[in-house]
Amino acid sequence: MIDRSHRRKFGQNYLVDPIIILRIQELLNPQPSDNFFEIGPGQGALTEFLVNQASHLTAIEIDTDNIKTLEKKFNTKNFQVIHADIMQVDLQTILEEGHRIVGNLPYNIASQIILQLSTVGQCCKDLHFMVQKEMGDVMTASPKTKSWNKFAVKVQWFFDTEKILEVPPTAFDIKPKVESVIVRLIPKSIDLSEKKRKKLFNLIDQSFHAKRKTIGNNLKSFKIDWSLLNIDQSMRAEELSLQEFEAILNHV
Repeated sequence: MIDRSHRRKFGQNYLVDPIIILRIQELLNPQPSDNFFEIGPGQGALTEFLVNQASHLTAIEIDTDNIKTLEKKFNTKNFQVIHADIMQVDLQTILEEGHRIVGNLPYNIASQIILQLSTVGQCCKDLHFMVQKEMGDVMTASPKTKSWNKFAVKVQWFFDTEKILEVPPTAFDIKPKVESVIVRLIPKSIDLSEKKRKKLFNLIDQSFHAKRKTIGNNLKSFKIDWSLLNIDQSMRAEELSLQEFEAILNHV
């Protein structure tokens, strides 16, 4: 019997559809030299394939019961599991150059995990995450669309994004009430100091602070000389492109 209260605590929905699992395996296309980092492997639906195909797999898992299952199933030299909360670890001490990151992210903290990875993701080759379809729409949104919001701008500042597979609720043992999607993220070559990154995120947050206000009004406190920018300050934040946000950042 499924312990739903325990599973709900960690936002766990385990992928069980063999066709969907096979399709994900094909899309990942692991190579013998690849090193993977898996977030929330659960009971190892994808882990088993990666352990058999890649050079090494490090997994991070918060659930003690799952860790016992994983260590029993994958007692091999190329597998390591870390018992920790992904939001509480220093990823810079774990991730290595060329790591490939995968994960079925808990939908309630997926955005926090992805933004945390934006600080270290540039060392990685690629990232593949299963998220709620609505979040996938945001992560891959374009300017002047309803999904282009502050999270979309932050994610796309650091990553090229692409939806690669839709996953129905029936693919899980406990069926979520939403559709899911696999999103591929390819890190951009971005080098920001922590100070400038905080400045960037503050600028984006303030730009979208009051949705009906113009970008000029939302950013009034920044004392921007708009005459130096080829940007109409009467536009709203959702109308601005990444390049226009970058131009504003360079003038504040």
